[in-house]
Amino acid sequence: MQVIKEFAEEGKLIIGHCAAALIFEIAGITEGVRLAVHPLAKPAICKGIATDSAYEIDRNFFTAQNEHTLPSLMPELMKALK
Repeated sequence: MQVIKEFAEEGKLIIGHCAAALIFEIAGITEGVRLAVHPLAKPAICKGIATDSAYEIDRNFFTAQNEHTLPSLMPELMKALK
């Protein structure tokens, strides 16, 4: 969790799908960040903003709702990595 927090503080890309938003929440880095979250994990997101979107890009956070929506996020992630 400390490494995730340090990465976020340094502005590095924070990328995940499904329950990753929950891990980001536990790490304490989601304050006000829009996150694509699996419907079952949405109630656990308190500081971030859980959405029903297939994917969300907010600041340096790239999240996909689940493994089936991850392909829709990939082109945007590839642009950010260039």
